[in-house]
Amino acid sequence: MRKNVKSFETRFELSAKKVIKKGDRIMVCVSGGPDSTALFYLMKKYCENAGAKIYAAHFNHKFRGKESDKDAEFVRKTAAGEGIEFIYGELGAKTADTSEDFARKARYSFFIKECRKRGINKIAAGHTMDDNAETVLFRFVKGSGAKGLSGIPAKRKFKDGEFGIKNPGNIELIRPFINLDKKSIMEWLSDSGIPFRLDRTNFTDKYERNIIRNKVMPLLESRINRGVKKALTGFAELYAMDEEFFEKRVKSRFDRIVTVKKGEVSMDRKKFLLLHPAEGFRVLSEAIKTGTGKIRSVDLMCVKNAYEGIKTGKGSNLPGDMVIRVEEEAARIQPVSAKKEKNFNVKIEKIPQKIRAGNRVYTVETIKNSKKLNLKDRKTAHIDAGRVKKPLYIRSRKPGDRFMPYGMTKEVKLKDFLTAAKTDKNVHLLCDLNGIIWIADIRVDERVKVTQNTEYIIRIKYKDIDGTEGK
Repeated sequence: MRKNVKSFETRFELSAKKVIKKGDRIMVCVSGGPDSTALFYLMKKYCENAGAKIYAAHFNHKFRGKESDKDAEFVRKTAAGEGIEFIYGELGAKTADTSEDFARKARYSFFIKECRKRGINKIAAGHTMDDNAETVLFRFVKGSGAKGLSGIPAKRKFKDGEFGIKNPGNIELIRPFINLDKKSIMEWLSDSGIPFRLDRTNFTDKYERNIIRNKVMPLLESRINRGVKKALTGFAELYAMDEEFFEKRVKSRFDRIVTVKKGEVSMDRKKFLLLHPAEGFRVLSEAIKTGTGKIRSVDLMCVKNAYEGIKTGKGSNLPGDMVIRVEEEAARIQPVSAKKEKNFNVKIEKIPQKIRAGNRVYTVETIKNSKKLNLKDRKTAHIDAGRVKKPLYIRSRKPGDRFMPYGMTKEVKLKDFLTAAKTDKNVHLLCDLNGIIWIADIRVDERVKVTQNTEYIIRIKYKDIDGTEGK
């Protein structure tokens, strides 16, 4: 039995050497559960020999009433029994939000602030190989990008603004247990006779992660691959190497293509579209995180839709009431409310004419049908003049708007069409007496499309008041 203890401690020391240096001042996060309790005792022993100092920190979320208070008291007594300074924090008021994200932000915000006060340069968390495997699988199911699938790193610096903390400094988050499995940790605790607390909520399906841990992972181990945890963490290591390779390349391209100014993130569209998609996705992911304030990660489908929106010129909706608006030479990440126009309805009195509607100036003219028409410019529409019921209007959306998209045989709700197209819903509409005949930037109505039998065409193009004109 003692041999197993010694073997595990040796494995821990090899892992700790990679993240702990002489002179380090380390806050060990101790919840009272088995992983963090084991980490506390092993860190104390290792750091005494390595010339580093530790502190025991506990944050009481108050989610489980008296049980939460008992956890805090257990950690306080554990720290006192080993002569280690105890750092305690708790939520100041009751909250209805008991989500994992809220809890994580609350405790890490407290931990970072305490580290800055005390000159502590590292925070040690008890994440294990099991946690890493569960995280990779969880993120995969959620549609994470390559960075998310690289798993939990053994060490990393906190980003500016992360957990609501500006300028966190050089405080580093380390995870000495990340390559050690939960089973070995539990055996070490048992063999060493060390008590710990159990959180009953870890065994319920209240949190999505618990479903992965308590149901999905055991099923995969018993029915498909006993070594699924090692397989997943090995998979994550490969992704981490890929991300390390791409990181510097992506940063240089981000700096060259993306501009952040006055709360708006804009991208040079032409330079962006010249990137290989593997680089483009990563640059765009960073731009979206910067523009929306989502520090941790961005959903893969969100990035994919945004990429297609920039490529096609349609734009895309983003989390947090943000959108990507696409111009000829730029793609801008803005709030939905940015440049929001008042409702308008402008009549085109005559043709040819130049007329302002909303934040655009439209040029309307009649031309003879020709094979040389430029049908690729999204800011220009060509409409069969003989099939239009004048007068024409340019207006904003109205509830209940319908039209028949080019290539279709029946009308659809405009709202449903724009949702399916994943595009900005702040659109301009060209209408005749029968209804919508062009959604600017997007599509002409089937009923007024130009055919080989069309003799005369109404050509309408626009330029943004502060933008570029369609050619």
